[in-house]
Amino acid sequence: MHEEQTVGDVGQIILHIYATVDNKQTEHQASIIKMDGKIYDQVISIMIYPRSNYSYVSFDLVDKCGLSKELHAEPWLVQLDTSTKKRVHHWVRYCAFDLNDIPTTTHLNILPLGSYNMLLGMDWLYLHRTKVECYDKSIECVDDNGEPRVLQGRKKATSVRMVTTMQAKRSHRKGFKLFAIHISSDKSKEVEDENVLNKYPVLK
Repeated sequence: MHEEQTVGDVGQIILHIYATVDNKQTEHQASIIKMDGKIYDQVISIMIYPRSNYSYVSFDLVDKCGLSKELHAEPWLVQLDTSTKKRVHHWVRYCAFDLNDIPTTTHLNILPLGSYNMLLGMDWLYLHRTKVECYDKSIECVDDNGEPRVLQGRKKATSVRMVTTMQAKRSHRKGFKLFAIHISSDKSKEVEDENVLNKYPVLK
């Protein structure tokens, strides 16, 4: 007969990865930092996410690099951001890799990660005394030798969205300032040759 479990017990059994694994929602999550790395001269994409309890590596990278995997004593469940649950059976112990050209080592559980090859969670971040700078997309940590390091992640891309003339007109009525910019790939033309609706002071 099984003992009764509380909600807290179940929460401890089923670990969570709140970061999405398909790289579609990560642009909207400020605490995620993307970095480049290497393992056996193979360039990899690494997600640093403090809300994940443990670190993970994708099945594809394990197979491609021939990493030695071991079976967990007991498999356990991980709940992804997509609300699906995956059971973790294997892990790679003491996996050596480079994070922004800095060598480091950690245990990695094997899990499908979509467009990412590796995810570093709180186990690695805590061990390396990591401070996460969400705005600058950088981290301060100590390397495996205890030396302080600052690692710069990929800067968040600035998205440009097209607007209709109706949206522009509506925004103008609400008092928003509108700036019209014309971009041309024709290098033979000078700025003075373009038609000007209104001149504005130079923006600094």
